[in-house]
Parts: sequence; C-alpha cells; structure tokens
Amino acid sequence: MDLAALFGQPLQRDPKIALTPPVVRPAKLGPEHKVQFVIELVGPRSIPTQAASSILTDQWYQALGQPEIYSMSPADNEWRTFVGANSGSLDSLALAWDILSEKGELNSQAGAHLLRVAESFGAQVQRRAMPLPPPADINRMANALREFRDALDIGVELMLIPKEPSFSEKDIWIAAAGLGFDLGSSGCFEFKVAGIEEPLLSLTPLGGASTFSLSAVERGEHHVGLMLGFSLPRSAHAAYSLDAAFRSADYLSSYLGAMVFNDADQPLSLGTRHELSSNLDAAVRTMAGTGIEAGSAAALKLFRA
Repeated sequence: MDLAALFGQPLQRDPKIALTPPVVRPAKLGPEHKVQFVIELVGPRSIPTQAASSILTDQWYQALGQPEIYSMSPADNEWRTFVGANSGSLDSLALAWDILSEKGELNSQAGAHLLRVAESFGAQVQRRAMPLPPPADINRMANALREFRDALDIGVELMLIPKEPSFSEKDIWIAAAGLGFDLGSSGCFEFKVAGIEEPLLSLTPLGGASTFSLSAVERGEHHVGLMLGFSLPRSAHAAYSLDAAFRSADYLSSYLGAMVFNDADQPLSLGTRHELSSNLDAAVRTMAGTGIEAGSAAALKLFRA
C-alpha cells in the first residue's frame, strides 16, 4: 500500500512536535519477593545443569504448578530464565509463583504443597528448599497485595472531544505519526521506549470503533472522540507519561480541533493539570514506599493489563 498516496504526505515522525523518549532501564529478570512465593534450592555445592534440567520435564514442571524458574551459573551475577542444558553447573536455582495472578490467588495450603514437591526435587539434586515467605504467611500477603492493588490500580485518562461533529481517522493517523506514536498490536496508537513492552502512552478511539486501521482510513471513517491514557503502576516513567499526555493533548486539540477533559469531565486547565500531577506524584511515592515501584517487574506482575 502506498501510504504517501493514501495520506497525501509521508506518514512519519515530525521532529518539531514529536515526543522524545526518556531513558528507561529494562526491569531485571529474577524472582520478585514482594509479589511472588519463591523457593530457592540452596546448598554448599553446585548443581550439574543436566540434573537440574529434569525440573523442566512434565513430571516435575506440572507437579510444581508451572513456576517461573531462574538460575545463576558460577559466571553469572544476575538471574537468568532457566532453559536447561546438558553441560555446566549452577550456583543457584529458584522457583517463583505469582501470589495474585490471572488464574487466581495462591494460598497457604497450596504453598505448603508446592514446598513439599520442591523438597522432593531438591533431594534429587542434593539441595534444600528454602521458601520465602513461609507458606503460612501467604494468605496474609495475598490480602495485603489485593488491598494494595485495588487502591493503586490507577489509570490516567484525557478525553478529546471534537468541536466539529467528529475526527477524521486519516487526520488522527497523521497527527499520531507526527508525535511519534506507532500502531500497536492492540489496534491503538502507542508511544513506547525500545526494550520496554508497556506503552508510556496510548491513544484509543471513543465511540463505536475500538481500533484504528488503514482500511478505516480508506473508507473515510470518523470518530466521535479520542482518549489519551496510561496505567500509572505499569508505566516505566509515570511522570514522563503524564507530561507526554499533556503535550500530546495540546497538539491534538490544536491539529484536530478538540476540547480536552479529564476523567471527571473537567476541562484540562492549569488547575486540573496541577491536580493530576500532584495525585500522580503522591501515588508514585506511595508505591515506592512499599518497595513496589511503578513500572518495575513486581508492579507489572501485580497490575496486569
């Protein structure tokens, strides 16, 4: 498809208005003790990697409830996802289960069962199973995590409502591309940082359609509104996401001819911007105070999309 012909101009980032991605470090791999039940297999001697690899067989992997498995070899200083091998040795091997997940909640009874199975495997490789937290504490931890998640599962949203009857999908594509957004697999425009899966900011249609597409541009479709938004706990840089939302809203409102409102249907003004910024700062500090920082691997597990 000839995009330049379809849009009447090159569909590309405009350096004069485009958002500049922040520097964000990808989250490290490894067990997340704040949100997972972790069993580390410990002992004075290295484990032959071939022997440890038996944990990936159906016999053990299914019996252990399909955990995340991490390892460190003598040469490693960070955890790696364990994939097994026929040679080498391991200094550390850890199993991890999300306490709250899409499948439900892990409880103390299930944790005790997993520990018994892990102890059986540990005996096979001459390692002792060390749980953290102890299975008896899992129910309490699950309750605390659920309350924390419910209190801080915050989405920041700005609504753009057209001054005219609707927005042209063609114009939305041109404006989004100029700002540096790309069409994501969800069918919405996303602004992302290389190496970070979670978008820093998303642009979605309001009204009948839930996605954008080139075929909609060809058909000349229109939208009755747009939403700029991001998940505060999942954003790798929440302060940047909010600033990018403000800057994108300012440009889109000018380019498309739109009025901008917050999620309380208040016009976006200096006052509402300040209120959003203050609320975001407070939430980010609250998360950091618990050791589960916004955008961290632990937060991504707890606040699933």
